[in-house]
Amino acid sequence: MHMEFKDILLLVNVTATDDVYPTLVQHAREHMWRLTIEDRMAPPHGWRGDGAIVQAMDWPVVTRYVKSLVRHGIPVVNLVNSRMGDSLSTCAVDTRQVGEMAASHFRECGFRHAAYFTMEWLHGRKLVSDSFARAMKNCDTALWAWPLEAAGTQVNNRSAMAKWLKDKLRNAPKPIAVLCPNAYNAVNLLNTCLDVGLSVPDDVAILSGHYEPMFCDCQAVPISGIEIDSRRQASEAATLLDRLIDGKANTPERIMITPTRIVVRQSTDVLATEDATLRKAFRFIRENISRPIGAADIAESLGIPRIRLDRLFAAELKRSAGSEILRQRIAKAKHLLTETGDTLSSIASACGFCHASYFINAFKKATGSTPRRYRLAAGASPKP
Repeated sequence: MHMEFKDILLLVNVTATDDVYPTLVQHAREHMWRLTIEDRMAPPHGWRGDGAIVQAMDWPVVTRYVKSLVRHGIPVVNLVNSRMGDSLSTCAVDTRQVGEMAASHFRECGFRHAAYFTMEWLHGRKLVSDSFARAMKNCDTALWAWPLEAAGTQVNNRSAMAKWLKDKLRNAPKPIAVLCPNAYNAVNLLNTCLDVGLSVPDDVAILSGHYEPMFCDCQAVPISGIEIDSRRQASEAATLLDRLIDGKANTPERIMITPTRIVVRQSTDVLATEDATLRKAFRFIRENISRPIGAADIAESLGIPRIRLDRLFAAELKRSAGSEILRQRIAKAKHLLTETGDTLSSIASACGFCHASYFINAFKKATGSTPRRYRLAAGASPKP
């Protein structure tokens, strides 16, 4: 029996770790698509088919190719915010909400200084940067966009960029919160911070505008990120392309995908303070959270009297050092409960509680929920 396929081009980043690519492949299996899959930087010239899903980045090779598809009457759905987006049906992440969500997270952490860092200056990056700067409100917010400050061939000179970024970091007010467009940029920023001896997150807090577990979680300092519902984005884009091909959509449509949440990792797990001693105290607590430490241990590590430490915490945070130790223990426990299958006994030990029963009581008092119920509410499997 003759099968009626739709010939579809996927012009995307096929090495990406999110769900866009596999979701599109699954749609193809279920809707009689015959796929041509190419990396967005190597488009198949001369291809002719029924429709295309593309990441129409603001790069000349991509822009020229997408325009040629449109000229030949081939329906196109774009997955990114780009300059040519207004002329294409688009299913992209809501950049305004990305900037606002990042700013809200940093403001809750107490930051007064922030920056947006990008190694590439694209239309979508500008939209996020502008939204982020507006949402930071009365904070001092800088733009660190390497292409805007590099001259000519220097744009692709990584050693020149590294020197430039090191200077930015050294001269920036501390602590500072930095939003990056994706994990690739965030990892480069993290490594540069470590190269110049800056602590993440105490001196520089780093947030990726797109949480990609494969990149974010394996770093020397795990990187926080904004979770994007890539599966929904890909599914809606594929459905939109089918409508375009079938003549059920005649004008460009724009679907905005709302980011879901902040996935907090160590790179932003901090309370911002301009007091260098307090930042060192936070670092000591975080690095020793599995040990039975107290305020006296913190004071000793800093080489200051216990009474000075108590006064510093009371003046800056309106709480004691012991309360901060407990806050960090509970924060780490929440992460382990939702992101691992560790037993309650293992989590208690990893968070510095002497035994599981004490951990359970302390967790319930701090959160109003038992660890087991908290894990179930987060959608994780119950563990003994």
